Amino acid sequence: MNEAAADRLLLVDDNPTNLQVLFGALEQEGFELLIAQSGEEALQIAEAAKPQLILLDINMPGLDGYQTCEKLKASPQTRDSVVIFLSARGAVDDKVRGLELGAVDYIEKPFQFEEVVARIRQHLTTWHRHYSLRHENRKLKSLIDGGFRELNEDDVIVLINDGEGDRVEFKSTLRWNLHTNKPDKKIENACLKTVAAYLNAAGGFLLVGVDDEGHSLGLDTDQFANEDKLLLHWNGLMKQYLGVHITPRVRSSILDVTGNRVLVVQTLPASDPVFFRRDNDEAFFVRTGNGTHALKPSEVLRYIEGRSTTQTGKEASTPKPDMNRVGQYTLGDRIGSGGMGVVYKARHAMLHRPAAIKLLDAPEASDTIVERFQREVQLSSQLTHPNTITIYDYGRRADGDFYYVMEYIDGMTLEQLVRKTGPLGSSRVIHLLTQICGSLAEAHDAGLIHRDIKPANIMVSFRGGLGDFVTVLDFGLVKMVQPSEEPDLTVVGKFFGSSGFISPETVDGNAVDQRSDLYSLAAAGWFLLTGREVFEGENAFQACLKHVRDKPQRPSELRKEPVDADLEKLIMQCLEKDPEKRPANAHELLQSLAQCQSAGQWSHQSAADWWQGKKRETAELPSPADTEPTIVFSKEK
Repeated sequence: MNEAAADRLLLVDDNPTNLQVLFGALEQEGFELLIAQSGEEALQIAEAAKPQLILLDINMPGLDGYQTCEKLKASPQTRDSVVIFLSARGAVDDKVRGLELGAVDYIEKPFQFEEVVARIRQHLTTWHRHYSLRHENRKLKSLIDGGFRELNEDDVIVLINDGEGDRVEFKSTLRWNLHTNKPDKKIENACLKTVAAYLNAAGGFLLVGVDDEGHSLGLDTDQFANEDKLLLHWNGLMKQYLGVHITPRVRSSILDVTGNRVLVVQTLPASDPVFFRRDNDEAFFVRTGNGTHALKPSEVLRYIEGRSTTQTGKEASTPKPDMNRVGQYTLGDRIGSGGMGVVYKARHAMLHRPAAIKLLDAPEASDTIVERFQREVQLSSQLTHPNTITIYDYGRRADGDFYYVMEYIDGMTLEQLVRKTGPLGSSRVIHLLTQICGSLAEAHDAGLIHRDIKPANIMVSFRGGLGDFVTVLDFGLVKMVQPSEEPDLTVVGKFFGSSGFISPETVDGNAVDQRSDLYSLAAAGWFLLTGREVFEGENAFQACLKHVRDKPQRPSELRKEPVDADLEKLIMQCLEKDPEKRPANAHELLQSLAQCQSAGQWSHQSAADWWQGKKRETAELPSPADTEPTIVFSKEK
């Protein structure tokens, strides 16, 4: 379901010019690029980012290319990366040595760029084939081992959060009535009937020690002396009342879930019908929604005949989770993507509340990426400013995907706003920047910096009667300002942030603080006023270099309409190369924005009128199926 991510390449060369040429050219091919200027740096980046392919020079100070390749292939974390040597050394012995160390190709300098791209794509195609084969082999091994999943606490929590359904059922206890503390065969029978129903249908999970609301109560093991005797008792019940032949189709284990012990029973479909026999009674059970249902003899016969025709002699495997469900939410259309995952529109099953869900394909993600994703949620959820995106929930699906749920904003990004309407007026820009600055002020006070402020990460909408209501998105690159005991999960050598709005100190790899966000915010304001990025280049690398070296033009030099002089002065101050020359913090910037001559001229009423006008004009326009209507606004931008 997730859109395929761009292949990640690591370029390793101690010559900055070579790196710049490769980076600029390969970026146009759609690859995600990392850079390293030494073997030691390459090992560190590869360990954290796990690139699919590495272009590796040989002659480097410290570890040379051969030594680097040898270490890459020796590490379980990087041995699957494709290594291609790119070197001016063209002797046969050099090539043979490189291939013997595990490289798949050797390209001599000077090279034809088209040939390099062709070889890269060919080797990546082979890598993806091998990846698919490994994935299929893991699935096949799971089936050979009995089709059971190796569950941990997080997996069980996902099952509980998804709630009861046709393949998941909760029971508070196994044998002992919690109110009278006396043996109650009705409870045992209910558990056995559930397992029988799963065996006769598509399989499923029985969780004992969880109530109907999904609260983990734990097992009452006092009457069994210990957990081993409880499992022995349970397995004996199944053999006695369901039949010994079902043993290979049921796996039972006791796992810790939020501090309580829960009996987890995994059931696969049985090849033959299973009957529940107890106290001179025999019944055939199947699943109907969240419960079990006993069939009459005539119904049993029709059911068995129908099942045999659908199975076509093949035994079913472990039931697959509903890929359109995430906890209590149903996924809808894909609405965006970012460096940490893909975003989908979703709806809550009970509340029918719209939401946005961000998924990270975690089964094959590195530990570093997973840690960054988890940290993004934890840090973002601490922020409560009304102009900061609200996080609702977080977890991991049964298929391994990490996710978090956030509020859904029915609006447009600032980038889309400018693309549709053209540059905005000074008073409106001040109105928007003030809200963004308020969001950043809270984050900065909490010791966090955003590091990717840009128009595409800022939504504007009509909410609660307020027009131009700003919501700051995607704290995926968030970082603690103050040192902490947590590891720095930033990958060395990769430009974090967006090239059009990145601060000079970020490009240089120097320490960043909250003033880097103010630089990016000013670059966003510059874009709102002009409809262009502060610096543009043939590629992202060149644009980044201009942030370090070039002086930006004033917005008034590019606009036909006048720009508030106070606002322009403030933006140019925030765009200073030296962070010391920028405002000290977001609070100071907020005060300066409030003192601009045009501040307050774009009021909440002005914004509400604009959005109401937008709705009217949009409703009056035709909407051909294959074209997007062009909206023209006559009011002040």
